[in-house]
Amino acid sequence: MVRVNLTTYYKTAQSLHQSGKFEEARKLYLEILKLSPGHLESRFMLAQTFFENGNYEEAIKHYKEGLKVKPEGLNLQIQLAASYVKINQPEEAIKILEKGIEKTGNPQLKLNLGIVQSQADKPNDAIATFESLGINNIESEKALFYCARSFQQVNRINESIDAYRRCLSINPKYQGALNNLANIYQKSQEYQKAIPLYKDLISHHPKEAMGYNNLAGLYEKLDETDKSIQLYQKALALDATLGIAWYNLAHLFSTREFDQEKALEICSKGLEKVKGPFLAGLRYLQIFMRQKVSDWTAYEKDQKDLKEIIRNYLNDPKPVFEVVPYDLSHLKIDNSDYKKIAENHAKLITKKIENQFPTLSYNHSLSEGKIKIGYYSPNFRQHPGGYLVRKFFEYHNSLEFEIHAFSLVKTDDSVSMEIQESVDYFHDVSNLHTLEIANLINRLGIDILVSLGGYNAHLNMDVLAMRPAPIQMMMIGSHQTSGAPFVNYVFSDAYMMDKKLRSHFSENVITLPISLLLNSELVKVDSIETSKSSHNLPPDKFVFSSFNHPKKNDPETLDCWIEILKKVPDSVLWLYDGGSEIMRKNILSYVIKGGVDQERIIFAGPIKTDQHLERLKHADLFLDTFNYNAHFTAIEILRSGKPILTLRGGNHNSRLCSSLLHYAGLDELITESSKTYVDRAIELYGNSGELKEIELKLSQNSKISLFDTEMQVRFLEKAFQLALMHYKKTGQYEDLIVKSSLKFDAFSNFK
Repeated sequence: MVRVNLTTYYKTAQSLHQSGKFEEARKLYLEILKLSPGHLESRFMLAQTFFENGNYEEAIKHYKEGLKVKPEGLNLQIQLAASYVKINQPEEAIKILEKGIEKTGNPQLKLNLGIVQSQADKPNDAIATFESLGINNIESEKALFYCARSFQQVNRINESIDAYRRCLSINPKYQGALNNLANIYQKSQEYQKAIPLYKDLISHHPKEAMGYNNLAGLYEKLDETDKSIQLYQKALALDATLGIAWYNLAHLFSTREFDQEKALEICSKGLEKVKGPFLAGLRYLQIFMRQKVSDWTAYEKDQKDLKEIIRNYLNDPKPVFEVVPYDLSHLKIDNSDYKKIAENHAKLITKKIENQFPTLSYNHSLSEGKIKIGYYSPNFRQHPGGYLVRKFFEYHNSLEFEIHAFSLVKTDDSVSMEIQESVDYFHDVSNLHTLEIANLINRLGIDILVSLGGYNAHLNMDVLAMRPAPIQMMMIGSHQTSGAPFVNYVFSDAYMMDKKLRSHFSENVITLPISLLLNSELVKVDSIETSKSSHNLPPDKFVFSSFNHPKKNDPETLDCWIEILKKVPDSVLWLYDGGSEIMRKNILSYVIKGGVDQERIIFAGPIKTDQHLERLKHADLFLDTFNYNAHFTAIEILRSGKPILTLRGGNHNSRLCSSLLHYAGLDELITESSKTYVDRAIELYGNSGELKEIELKLSQNSKISLFDTEMQVRFLEKAFQLALMHYKKTGQYEDLIVKSSLKFDAFSNFK
């Protein structure tokens, strides 16, 4: 009888196994098990060959066979649990480990249980398991990583940082710990702590594309965009299918006014390379960018895809890209969809705040003396928002109100200096973190915090989400709903608001008896007189014009302009181009296809404010865009004494120009359909006498409530007092209507 040396067989099998020759190793392991069914080492290693080769179902079968021989086998239990995790059955893994712990209390099983619980997104269970071992006693880098990850998930940030640090002290190259710890510091705006961690991540793992992507995102926040671009490009060189890097790079270029064509190019390339969730993000960005540059070559398909993207985005519990409500203002979507997107965006902000900061309990005490108003904005500078309010603050009643301005962008231009001189306190918070800004607002005892904007660039709505003031309002900027529970009031006016429109606001609405767009007189400038010819305008032609930003253009509006030009042969269309060459090309292409000679389209680029205000006089009639009206531009036009024709739409952004005209006493410039818009433009062209009457009316500024900044401030103060008195009485917020009388008898119910 031949005697087989099992030890020799086993060593040979192990050698084959270690060399990656899994099939040959399995044959030997199985031969051993035929000769000795209880040979536990062979059973375990046979299971390992399947585990290491990704055949987890077969591995599970053999681990279980091993446990029949030795039920308390530690490695068998650990690897069986790991196999169930691999096939996405963490509950089975947890049962196995809990059963083993119940029998033996083995600390190694507890460590693995904590890891599996964390992987299964059960952070509280994982923390309880790790704490039962004594977290300070844990020496495993993997266990410390998952312990830190669990603390991070439940917002125990300091404990998370400590655990990541301990993990890195054991293994300074641990990829997940470097990345996650850097992410924590980036989210808390501690950028100088995050940068070296990302750099270590790249240094230790130079072929991992995500490290470059994440560091690029940090530099983007620091406005070091050239570094960001290089890092995104490096990430894509390593992994051409990395959707998040394609999306981030395209988004970065989309924010640079003169790189719109580059952004579209990146979107197109990314859409060819990417699969998975970021595909929708890139497509959304492409549609948005096409709108910005007036590219409507695939408009119907873009609109159809946009609806689908929004529907899927709203149904996705964890979207990988972000749809910002303000961006949607320039796209054609339903009010109800806009509200849902805004509410979704507000939830993301609230969740982010909850994850970044401990629960804050601000003492919302109210002033007994002067009412403290805090205006919060990134636009206290040479910006449309700054020009609107530059003369605004000086009219506040200093006996009843204490005015604070919180500036999110540091500037020292003439508008900024004018605002600084007209408020009681000017706070430059441009270098403060979110928590520091919120603490400052609360410490100063601000009663009403007024955000001068919505989800616009540079406006940190995270501060409002922390609720530093008892009453928080939003005005100017985006005039649609914020969808946010942390915004108590938005403003509207009696002309714009109706029941149907009211249903699309999540906030309480303060309805003013004057135009929603409160405004200041224009900057007085001594500009050089120019002629039509100096702006390339023919002196003998009627000049229709639109100085709205090009991203407000849409096919319906352009079709109307084309029809007007066709019916008024001796006219030209003077358009603001925003400095975009690609936009000019697209507009000319569209107009030519519509049957109008390109020589009749004359473009006006960006110029200095004084020169811009001077050139407005050369237009005979301004034509408004439909989906998103002229706002500050309309103020400039009307205060310059020129008429603007508009179409009253179905939301705040498409009704604001008609509101301005109504309160200027110019309802004759408001139309209700595209047909009447075209007809009215042609009628005004043929009636120079009526145009002169309108200009005469506008020249009498003192008689028009739209231009009475002091009166506007009085109505706003009345709104503040009404909101505060109601809050003092009830602790609640409700819709408020400010009556046209400036007498305060409306407050009698609240005394």
